[in-house]
Amino acid sequence: MSDNRLQELDEAIAPIKWDVIGLCEVRRIGEEIREYEKYIFYSYGKQKGIYGMGFLLKKYLKDKIIKFQGISDRIAVLNIQLSESKQPWSIIQVHAPTEQDEKLTKDTFYKDMTELTQKKNIIIMGDFNAKVGRKSNKDEFVLGEYCNGDRNDNGQRLIDFSLAYNFKIMNSFFKKRKSRKWTWLAPNGIDRNEIDFILTREKHIFNDIEVLNKFNFNTDHRMVRGVIQDRNNKSRKHIIHSTMNKTITSPIPQNILNDLETTLNGMKDSQTLQEKYNFLKIELININKSSVKNEFGEETLKLMKEEMLYKRKDNKQNIANISKKIQESIRKHKKAGRLDILKEQIEKTGGIKRGLKQLKEYTQWIPNMKTKHKGKEDTITTNRLSIAKVATDFYKNLYTETDRTTSEEEEKEAYEAEEIPCILESEVTQAIKSQKSGKAPGDDKISNELLKQALPAITKYVTLLFNEIIETEQIPIQWTKSTIILGTTQKR
Repeated sequence: MSDNRLQELDEAIAPIKWDVIGLCEVRRIGEEIREYEKYIFYSYGKQKGIYGMGFLLKKYLKDKIIKFQGISDRIAVLNIQLSESKQPWSIIQVHAPTEQDEKLTKDTFYKDMTELTQKKNIIIMGDFNAKVGRKSNKDEFVLGEYCNGDRNDNGQRLIDFSLAYNFKIMNSFFKKRKSRKWTWLAPNGIDRNEIDFILTREKHIFNDIEVLNKFNFNTDHRMVRGVIQDRNNKSRKHIIHSTMNKTITSPIPQNILNDLETTLNGMKDSQTLQEKYNFLKIELININKSSVKNEFGEETLKLMKEEMLYKRKDNKQNIANISKKIQESIRKHKKAGRLDILKEQIEKTGGIKRGLKQLKEYTQWIPNMKTKHKGKEDTITTNRLSIAKVATDFYKNLYTETDRTTSEEEEKEAYEAEEIPCILESEVTQAIKSQKSGKAPGDDKISNELLKQALPAITKYVTLLFNEIIETEQIPIQWTKSTIILGTTQKR
């Protein structure tokens, strides 16, 4: 899966409700973990151009990840803490050999699977290339009431594996129309089979298993989605997604700045400092929403809409042709965008360093790390906590200060004894203008570029907020950029 293909997948899953997606045939060699704006992407593969496994996880699950583990080109594992009150879950993504593959290949696949069944909380999902067929008396502990058709050799292998290790094939326990059961369309465009499944021992955790019919992505498989309810976690978590973390390059229209200034000047004095700050933050984020550039380009979006029309007619050849055009269009749009950003930075700074930083789309994670043990051989760990501890200890030792001229208590006393005068509008203006461009925004998601462009409209309002902070000795929550500016103005 190329970066352009991954970007197309990101657009396809945008209207779908999901938290974890397992991927087959990623076709990336090596092991890699990337942190994007919206999700974490893991890939593992040993052979170039074929097979390969992966996962996509929503960003809010970042701190729940225990480890990723690539087993083979056909099996990958995600260990994740889905509930505070239970043991971690192992989510195993698989891509089983086809019916035509050699017996040795099938035996090796199920041998690898067997070695992963020792833990308690397990979900196995993916392309099993198996038709389980109708339920028989021998299958009563594995299959539910809602399955039909004939069983092939791969289907019998899957049944035998599930019986041996007490797994339930969850697709068969939920009643669906026949048109909502099949998951794979054969190359002839006629035959449809159910070969993708979700397995678990914990049957009660699933509220539903469904096949998603509307999925605008060029694949011969339909996505199978399992809905899990954690019965031990009664408190519902509210997930807040970031709506602004791209740098604005186009200028803010003057009429928007005028409206912003009028709105801010009309704020009531009776509101608390936190309420005033929250209002300013929301107004700035709304400005940024209207300024974010189209990351695909008009031509690509037009092709994507055309692809959706073809899918309704099940025209595979047209879908394949238009998919190639979409990839080429994304490639051209990204190339043109890269050149524009690099050209802009060369004209501003004489170099491309800031431009390359702005073009960075993801952060690379360390997938594994060698750990040393006294008197024992070094081992490779994929556990995220172990990797973080090794890195933390290294940098802690690197930056430990052995000679400090003043203690923290002395610095605090000196700060409290200092009388801070009122801040002037000119100082706020100078402080904001002095902030470096091209820096990533803080937790408040307000970039330096946005502050600079909104400067004429917010100067008076921000000055009043700063002086209120000095008077009340309170700082609003998440005031990341503003505290930096405040610190700058105090050093006059």
